[in-house]
Amino acid sequence: MKKFRIFIFITLITIPILPVIYSVKTGGILKSSEESFEVFHSSVLSGRSFKTPRQKKSIQISGSPVLTATGFYPQNYTVYTDSDANLQKASRYIRENQPQKVESVLKKDSTSFHHDFLRILGNFLSGSYDELILKNYSIRKKYPLLKEYLLYLGCKASFKKGQKETMTLLDILEKTIFKKQAVFMKMKILKEKDPAKFIKYSEKYLSGIKKFTGDDYHLAMELAEVLKKKGDKKKALSYLYLVWSQNNKLEKSASKNIFQLTGKNPLRNSSCKTRIKYLEKMNKNMSFDKIIRDIKINGIRCSQSEKCAYYYYIGRAHYYRKNRTESLNSLKKAVYFCNHKTAPRDLIIKSLYLAGKSSLATGKKSTALKFLRRIHQQFPGHRYADDALYIEISILKSMNFKSRAKKLLNLVEKNYPSGDKTFNALFNRALSMGRNKSFDSAIALLEKIRNSTSSVVNTEQTGKILYWLGKFNELKGDLKKAQLYYQKTAILSPGSFYSLYALNRMNFKIPDSGNRLLEKLISDKTPTTVPWSILKSKHFNEKEFPVFLELSRYGLVEIALRVLQQKFSIFSKNHGTDKSFLRAVSFILLKNSMFYESFLISGKVLEDHTLMWGAGKNQLIWKMSFPELYSKKILQWSIKHKIPWYILSGLVREESAFNPGAISSANARGLTQIMPATAKYIARKTGISYSSAKMLEKPDVSLNMTAWYLARLSKLFKGNTPFIIAAYNAGEGKIKRFLGKNKNYSTDMQIEMMDYEETRKYIRRVTASAFAYKLLYGDKKLLKLPVD
Repeated sequence: MKKFRIFIFITLITIPILPVIYSVKTGGILKSSEESFEVFHSSVLSGRSFKTPRQKKSIQISGSPVLTATGFYPQNYTVYTDSDANLQKASRYIRENQPQKVESVLKKDSTSFHHDFLRILGNFLSGSYDELILKNYSIRKKYPLLKEYLLYLGCKASFKKGQKETMTLLDILEKTIFKKQAVFMKMKILKEKDPAKFIKYSEKYLSGIKKFTGDDYHLAMELAEVLKKKGDKKKALSYLYLVWSQNNKLEKSASKNIFQLTGKNPLRNSSCKTRIKYLEKMNKNMSFDKIIRDIKINGIRCSQSEKCAYYYYIGRAHYYRKNRTESLNSLKKAVYFCNHKTAPRDLIIKSLYLAGKSSLATGKKSTALKFLRRIHQQFPGHRYADDALYIEISILKSMNFKSRAKKLLNLVEKNYPSGDKTFNALFNRALSMGRNKSFDSAIALLEKIRNSTSSVVNTEQTGKILYWLGKFNELKGDLKKAQLYYQKTAILSPGSFYSLYALNRMNFKIPDSGNRLLEKLISDKTPTTVPWSILKSKHFNEKEFPVFLELSRYGLVEIALRVLQQKFSIFSKNHGTDKSFLRAVSFILLKNSMFYESFLISGKVLEDHTLMWGAGKNQLIWKMSFPELYSKKILQWSIKHKIPWYILSGLVREESAFNPGAISSANARGLTQIMPATAKYIARKTGISYSSAKMLEKPDVSLNMTAWYLARLSKLFKGNTPFIIAAYNAGEGKIKRFLGKNKNYSTDMQIEMMDYEETRKYIRRVTASAFAYKLLYGDKKLLKLPVD
């Protein structure tokens, strides 16, 4: 008993110091397995000091506050490479994947710890790991903000070298923001050294994932490989089918492995559940032709809810390929099978909604009404309910059931007071009154909408109401009131289609009055530097942001962005993140010349530019939202075909968000989203080289064709900008027919009356974008619109 007590005593004394002894022997990468990773407190960038939870030493970095406990200060943000040519070169070499050149510009005996960091990183990326391994702990002490990142690199270096202590290091890394990377490195070690453990831990990890990422699918593939070697064919196939049905990049590889194991193509051998997952993936990819051609469920056992999903996705594919009859037939089946209690509620509603739209597209209005009515009657709280009700009203009006339509319109106003369809319904009623010259009634209704703040949800809608209040007052003869409303439109709906039209009408009634107002709106002389003095967000105090911030200051913003995206979906409108945080990220990306990524946040997610005119400090927000991407090529082809460059710039921004590889649901491609059939027509007319739809993803081909086509449309529609843009979107034939039927109305009224909602929105977006480019990078003059 005494010997046992002595053993316990020695053990308790020895265990805590073993890691320290171990770290000395291995060169110091690990000071202690108990090492504390302090939270990245934001004051380390503020010039103030703080005490970490375990280490009672203060960390202090001098300079102006950039990030403090209270917020982020954009005006104090600087990039370390701005004032150091050698750092600039080193950072560029890393970004351009030439890390072996870093050593030539950053010498080992440099006294700058900034040089030291990039040099060591360059060596690591070149495959030279020894220095990082030997000095990892001492390096981490120098860079408190990058402590976890450097540990991660140290783990990778140790892993690459195959060192024994790697697993111990990974245990520590699992407690940091690089937890997932630690898990995957562990899995790779186990795969080689202990396949049984690898299978156990991989299955446990994958079963706990709600939403797979690329790395997770790679792990599933590796797991299938190990299971195959172990002879567990059934389990291996389950993971291969998982990858095949849900991941684009690994689909071919998974398919090949499935064929090796079964001798059959996955589409011929998979279960109904797997095919539905594959259908879902193809639907997200907008691979509608493949859905229609390849995916069948005939001859295999499917549940009611699986059949519901199958026929919905097939029907949707036909709908977007404009196979209206086939779409309706499939969607009717979807509605039938979706009635089963096991079918997902959302899929039932989507099937009804699309069945209603397909019925309408095939001219079956009564059938459309049945489907749409079920949505707002059975699911009144769903997001599609007011849309369904609004479409039903339009159908009833077209069938001349005006009293029923009026009752439903009252129902829309009562049940969905803040819905966008309520606004549209009320506004269209006011517009109809105006067309019938009941100007007082139209004005009264527009004022009612304007005063009901819940109905007006954005600055464009505010501008829409104010513009038409001005127009109807002008038509009834009250020019003074009209001018007042036009002024309000321009001031309260900055840069919108309606502000542009209002300024044009001001010029039309009182020459140069619109030009003078525009000059005032954009004449702020404040230096165009930083639009915010401070930004506040709870996310600034999370570990990822200071790491992102510090890496970006070294010019390593691509690496920095990957760290940030592990936690935040910053490019998604469903990001669930506060706006101040996204503004800070967008600003930092801009300062690092990542204009496209900055634009995706500022111009597509935040849309802050809609809140103010692009003058003074605010001009930077506008330039973030309307970047000069592909500007030289746009100018080149605009000059050649004699069209305004700003129209082409606005069109590219709205069509593809500057993504040359963009492919739409209708198979339109490239920067300007040209349809392959249109491309063939243009190629025949112009002699432009064109052999396949893939060519449209080349910016020069896309811009050349579009500039030529816009020049043609300009001649056809006599330089009328809104109709040129409308014809590009909907087709010249449709627009000519529409104008032929509605030639007695003014251009602004014709735009509001267009049957195609998508085209109405498209005209407004592209025209407003063109105006923004003219103001920011052109002559700062008004974009002229027809004011007939």
